[in-house]
Amino acid sequence: MAVKLGLQAFPPMTSGFLRFTIGCICVFLWARASGVAILPSRDERPWLLLIGLVFTAQIGLMNLGLDHTTATNGAVLISTNPLFGVIFAHLIVPGDRIGIRKAIGVAIAFVGVALVLTRSGGLTTPV
Repeated sequence: MAVKLGLQAFPPMTSGFLRFTIGCICVFLWARASGVAILPSRDERPWLLLIGLVFTAQIGLMNLGLDHTTATNGAVLISTNPLFGVIFAHLIVPGDRIGIRKAIGVAIAFVGVALVLTRSGGLTTPV
């Protein structure tokens, strides 16, 4: 809901930029106060750049999408992150497999998401 409120004041990409700028400042201040080094090593930088680009695209697309739906639908869609985490962990993390119980649980959760989204008219542009 906070994202939807913010989108009334700022365009989607500006909203994401402002939120992450504030977050970066907070992490930097915490690291300085705690004495934690935050600069990555030289061989980590390309991977962090790639992850940063993918994350920026994800947040940007999420903000653009949330601008075209209701706050309720946005909250439901954001809540699907763990479901996709289970699926991607199965594909990427060695040894993290989806067994029958996980598959049933994920399927039930996706059906619940579909029911919530379709009962409210789906993804529509709010007036």
